[in-house]
Amino acid sequence: MNETFTLELIEVLKQNYLDNKLEIGEVNYSEPMEFGAICTIVDSEFENVILHFIHKHTDSGYPYEIVVEMRYLDSPVEWKISIDDYLISKLPEEMISEMESKMDELLEERFN
Repeated sequence: MNETFTLELIEVLKQNYLDNKLEIGEVNYSEPMEFGAICTIVDSEFENVILHFIHKHTDSGYPYEIVVEMRYLDSPVEWKISIDDYLISKLPEEMISEMESKMDELLEERFN
């Protein structure tokens, strides 16, 4: 994936967070041990482009991921981009702290 495109997505997430347009929720997958904290931005006019920022419960790789869904095409497209520490550092510390707190809360609920 093009680094410029990824940096632009990071900027969109950052700006939406700073404008208080993001809420942190929970995402569950088909496997019981797959879950995470999520923020989602939806194209408000057509709801065809969806941007997710996910903090995944994982034992390997980077725990942060951006998923871009484009639904207006005949065949919907989904891109998954793993986010490294350099890109995470471009986001507000408070945003990452909130994502980590939500993940801690989810871990507490599932394992205690």
